[in-house]
Amino acid sequence: FFFFGMNFARFQEQAVELCGRGLGWEWILVQGRFGRPDSGFLRLRQPVASHDAEPHLAADLHHESLVQEEDDPAAATAVPAVVVREFNILFSPSYNVPVMWFADTRSDGQPVHTADTLAALMSRLVEPQDTPMFSQEEHPVSGLPFAQLHPCHTHHLMTAVKGSEINGYLRSWLSLVAPVVGLRVTAPQLG
Repeated sequence: FFFFGMNFARFQEQAVELCGRGLGWEWILVQGRFGRPDSGFLRLRQPVASHDAEPHLAADLHHESLVQEEDDPAAATAVPAVVVREFNILFSPSYNVPVMWFADTRSDGQPVHTADTLAALMSRLVEPQDTPMFSQEEHPVSGLPFAQLHPCHTHHLMTAVKGSEINGYLRSWLSLVAPVVGLRVTAPQLG
């Protein structure tokens, strides 16, 4: 039973096309059995405002800069820490849809707690959700803790989108989920 959605070949074709648009996405090959590249996923790293990743980090940074200013007047122009959000788009063979995975890392390489990232994203939603749309999971490739935008409602969402076949399923889907996960893209970039 195949419903309106994707299969992996179609996902890979549209993913490679998205990489060619110069938006920073890269196709990461995943080695299958016997060293064959059987699979892959999209990856993009993008800086995010520290308060969008960790609400309490902004207060900590302010306190740190005040302490540094007292010890060293030259530190008065302290630069806030950079948080980078890594976005991965993987194909779900169970749902036949793309799935957004994401995780934040501080500039010193330390991971941001996924719960902090999710709390920041949930605080931006207009209406609270009865069903959790995010979950923390082990990334299927890296094994690291990542947040995931759950794919269970993607099929219903995409059947309501007019023109997703014309604009490309993956680009149409990305235009809908990007704002939810804090990914900055514009309509011309995806059009």
